[in-house]
Amino acid sequence: MYFEEAFTKLKDSLKKTKVTSSGDHFAIQVRINDLDCGGTFYIEEKDGEFLVEPYNYYDFDVDIEASFNDLKSLAAGKLDIVSAKENGTINIIGDFDKFLVLTEKLKKEKQKKSDKTQSTNKKRSTKSTKKSNSKSKDT
Repeated sequence: MYFEEAFTKLKDSLKKTKVTSSGDHFAIQVRINDLDCGGTFYIEEKDGEFLVEPYNYYDFDVDIEASFNDLKSLAAGKLDIVSAKENGTINIIGDFDKFLVLTEKLKKEKQKKSDKTQSTNKKRSTKSTKKSNSKSKDT
């Protein structure tokens, strides 16, 4: 995989995510350290959305270096950032506390979306079952 592919996958994952705006400007420079798809991009939280662009960001609040798979897990809200930092899976320079607040919001938003999807699927299933039951009664 090349950097462009890795960047696009991470960008698409983050662009779908809406977060409650903190009102503060927050910028993260991200460095993918895989040999085949290494590169740098930035993530900026602005007005409840993530802006993700393939450029260096010199006035960042946090600089992160990690593999593509670890960044993908982080973006999905599946990676425990504290453990990853402590064991060296992800290297973080800058305002870690501010970054931690952002990752917690990301986890909560992903959970809300998952709960909403499950609720919608359950409603569809219930409607489908009711329709099936009413058809069988008619015959």
